[in-house]
Amino acid sequence: MLKKISIGMMTLLVSFLSTSLCNAQALPPLPTPETRKPIVMQWKSLEGVHYYYLGKNVDDFDSLGKIIYPMHDYEASRLLTDSKNSNDSGTLFTVGGLAVVLGGEILFWTDPNSRTNSNNIDAQQGTGFVLSLGGLACALVGAFQLGDSQADQFNAVQRYNAVVHGDDQTSWNNRRPGSRTGLLTLRF
Repeated sequence: MLKKISIGMMTLLVSFLSTSLCNAQALPPLPTPETRKPIVMQWKSLEGVHYYYLGKNVDDFDSLGKIIYPMHDYEASRLLTDSKNSNDSGTLFTVGGLAVVLGGEILFWTDPNSRTNSNNIDAQQGTGFVLSLGGLACALVGAFQLGDSQADQFNAVQRYNAVVHGDDQTSWNNRRPGSRTGLLTLRF
């Protein structure tokens, strides 16, 4: 009687495992450094740095993101995200600052009292001058943000290339089986 129960249980267990294994979907393997190609950087004097992946131009953030984000490297992803955010805020500050400079200059030069031969600056001209200086300051902050954006983008590509080449300082090599990746690995 005991043999019949154990044979029945074994049959049930084998059938369950076989259906489970047949229905399980294999997870796609993580891309390895051997399957990834480096991003080629080309410097053009007036246009700056251009990035190419497999012969295609990948200068925009979306194209670089499609290459860098699937790698799941925290530092490269953070640098590319910071680059995009700096580019957006830099563009906003630059365009807004130049608009304020233009408005201030119009206010300064279209003074209704300019027909008099007075060399004094009235309130409207003073306001226009102050607006122009404030707009210039905003445009300069935007220019610095755009420069920071380009530096972060360059660093993200450098980090990606370091991971692809298998540099020991990257987080990719910390994923080896048996390696400790936790910050606090305590043993008592």
